[in-house]
Amino acid sequence: MSLYLLRRLGLAIVTLWGVVTFVFLLIHLIPGDPAESILGEGARPEEIAVLRKSLGLDLSLAHQYNRFWSNLARLELGASYRTGEPVVQSLRQSYPATLELTLSSMLLGILISFPLGALAARKVGDATDSVISSVSLLGISIPHFVLGPLLIIALAIQLPLLPVSGMETWAHLVLPTITLGTALAAVLVRMIRSSMINELSRPYILVAQAKGMSPRRVIYLHALKNALMPVVTILGLQFGGLLAGAIITETIFSWQGIGRLMIQSIQSRDYPVIQSCILGISVTYIMINLFTDLVYSLLDPRVRY
Repeated sequence: MSLYLLRRLGLAIVTLWGVVTFVFLLIHLIPGDPAESILGEGARPEEIAVLRKSLGLDLSLAHQYNRFWSNLARLELGASYRTGEPVVQSLRQSYPATLELTLSSMLLGILISFPLGALAARKVGDATDSVISSVSLLGISIPHFVLGPLLIIALAIQLPLLPVSGMETWAHLVLPTITLGTALAAVLVRMIRSSMINELSRPYILVAQAKGMSPRRVIYLHALKNALMPVVTILGLQFGGLLAGAIITETIFSWQGIGRLMIQSIQSRDYPVIQSCILGISVTYIMINLFTDLVYSLLDPRVRY
């Protein structure tokens, strides 16, 4: 088990290095000058040159790359070009908000998908299965940037039940959570249904039924446990999808998370903040996938070999 853990941890470190390096090169190669963005179009060339030197943008790309990693090794993320605040302070304010939104969306998706997926597998081929499958397909088809405004129109404007934007109270969390959680639930419902149907056709299910076990006990005690194998993998992958979806959702609902911070930083060419946001999202995604691999190995010891 320890060798398996070390191997997965090594792959996670290599993946993190690749992601951060790619993002660093990408944002530096895209046309645009942060100094011009900060000073405005009317700035004189000598003012831009002075600001570029103070920000270290006059150095070669290789030098900036080496300095970025040396600072990162000391856990220093630098300061924002736009505000001058330490990037760590900005992440400390925005990261918990994104984590709160992501975890609440995942919880909602799990609470919806597991009962509906198991019910669809039990009623395979009849009207209940058709309705659940059709609704889940509709949930997959509607993107976040469409569902979010629709929820605002329906539940915040037409029926003023919930606030449109912000994050002052728990009510502000409802609409963003529904926007992200329903899409996850739609994916999980179809995965759980398919996995459960496959498990219900196996011989050990027939043996359990022959022993006189109730259908509910057979499904939720035996079949569901073995059907979790592919679902655990999908949950780990979908967590990254939630983080990516949070970037759009946070912008729609003015949720002060890391996704909205990154969008604002991209618009102002704030390199340190962009790199740190990507780093935070990447570390979270990689750690969740590492945890998923460990859970997978516990559910099926054959994976370790």
